[in-house]
Amino acid sequence: MLHKNSTMKIKVYPIEKTNVSLERVLTLIKLAFQERKEQGLNYGCLSLSLDGFQEEVKDSMILIAMDEDSDVLCGCSVLMIRCDKDGNRFGWEKHTSVHPEYKGKGVGSLLINSLKAKAIELDCEYLGCSTAVDAESAIRVHLKNGYYIVGLKSFRSTNYYSYMFRMQLTPSCWSDPLYCKKQYKKSRRKIRVAYKADGSKTILGRLLANIGVNW
Repeated sequence: MLHKNSTMKIKVYPIEKTNVSLERVLTLIKLAFQERKEQGLNYGCLSLSLDGFQEEVKDSMILIAMDEDSDVLCGCSVLMIRCDKDGNRFGWEKHTSVHPEYKGKGVGSLLINSLKAKAIELDCEYLGCSTAVDAESAIRVHLKNGYYIVGLKSFRSTNYYSYMFRMQLTPSCWSDPLYCKKQYKKSRRKIRVAYKADGSKTILGRLLANIGVNW
């Protein structure tokens, strides 16, 4: 699979087609997410060890974006293949990162469209991902390239609420933006009532859990 940006010599490859190491990819991820650290957002990838990264991606596909003129690793993304509770096969996008000097130049869009092509090739029903509600640039690029916000989540490993994104690849009710918006609003109401930004339950959330209502 090969994608090329029309204004720069940037191409996307599966990592196994290159000589790029996992260590180099992890270094890029941490560099790209430094701006989130400066926002005070506790992204797990910032403290990820090389061994931890290797374990996390061992059954996944890593796509990398290379600047052919300078041999700079300017972007990367991880595609994990999963099945949801209904048995639908889907792709989970993770660690999509763009080198600071290449942000705003279409690299993120190039990576997302490459992930989409690969997910379709692997017979996925849809693509999913998540990001902090304050990660404005990441939100914009995902919405621009076919994702819809379909939910809100609070994870114990973070200190922020996360938007849940979905890009439907086969005909479904999830192809309808109004349906996605409705599902997001329903999710938002539940999460805001029951959970704090750090994933812990609110007082009301604990009370609901005690009577058997556990969102």
